[in-house]
Amino acid sequence: MAVAPADMHAEWVTPQQWLNSVVSEGWRLLWLTLPDGRSAALVPVSGVTNSAAMQTLAQQVPGRRLD
Repeated sequence: MAVAPADMHAEWVTPQQWLNSVVSEGWRLLWLTLPDGRSAALVPVSGVTNSAAMQTLAQQVPGRRLD
């Protein structure tokens, strides 16, 4: 029995495609869309023991906000 190799090339998914898919169930409430069309995602993290390191990482992401 032969199994075809997985297609591993990256494909872009728009926010709307993701929100419409079943894989977004349970996460949709973490996605915010403003009236002007801008979007944001809340990213839950757990197990962080070094908040300073987390803040340093977050500062490297353009447009981010770490609260």
